[in-house]
Amino acid sequence: MLLISFFALITIALLSATFASAMTESEARTELSSVNAQLDSTTAQYQDLVAAVDKTDARIAAVEAEIAALNAQYVQTTQALDIRYRAIYKYGDVSMFELMLGSRDFNDLTQRLALLTRLADGDIRLMQAEASHQNNLKKLVAQLEQEKSSRQAQLTSVGGARQDIISQLKQKEEALAGAQTASQAAASSPDEPPTPAPPAGGTLTGHSESGEASYYNFTGGYTAAHRTLPLGTMVRVTNLANGAQVWVEIVDRGPWGPGRVIDLEETAFAQIADVSAGVVSVLLEW
Repeated sequence: MLLISFFALITIALLSATFASAMTESEARTELSSVNAQLDSTTAQYQDLVAAVDKTDARIAAVEAEIAALNAQYVQTTQALDIRYRAIYKYGDVSMFELMLGSRDFNDLTQRLALLTRLADGDIRLMQAEASHQNNLKKLVAQLEQEKSSRQAQLTSVGGARQDIISQLKQKEEALAGAQTASQAAASSPDEPPTPAPPAGGTLTGHSESGEASYYNFTGGYTAAHRTLPLGTMVRVTNLANGAQVWVEIVDRGPWGPGRVIDLEETAFAQIADVSAGVVSVLLEW
């Protein structure tokens, strides 16, 4: 029994050393809960950043599509104006020479030139507005790309922190498993009952006897009855079923039942067994 208990104590000690500084199951659960909360918070932040990057990507795609549409429109407008002014100034019936010949006088010529100038100015302003809008959209794309790059850097940082927390979580889960194992080992290996110190005059001389012990209601503290041992002898009684021990003084004669070697006073019997058992197997040493 002592050997089994010794190995059980060694096992518990090794488990405690393995899972660090005698952490209890309750402490391990508390730390695991704390790391889980950190992981939930970091995961939520990570998901928010992913959503923000996706949203920025969608905005960039929409603006680039608008720029492409404006560019196509700009090309079409340029081509149309090119054809129009070529017709007016080169191929049409209002070349500069014909414009001069067809004018009634100088005022009529200048009015016609002013009209052409206003038409040209309007077309120029239209082209400039389209080009300006296109440039503004390109600047917006550049800003969005910069914003996306910043979010991606944050995403990398938070992702790394999240992986660190996951590693911590695994360590805490292992610590909890270790604490539970140590707790179960301790529960399955109850402590060896302490060996009582011998009272004054209680020394062992190497004599022993085995048999059954019963109890009786003799009022006299830790006392017992034995058939032959001298009165006043101090005897150590060990319950062979559980290893519990008690010292008693022989003050009476008995027991007289078959197989019985000692009658313990009820209080002494209760130190090594449940009184409801009535009779237990013991080892006497004196």
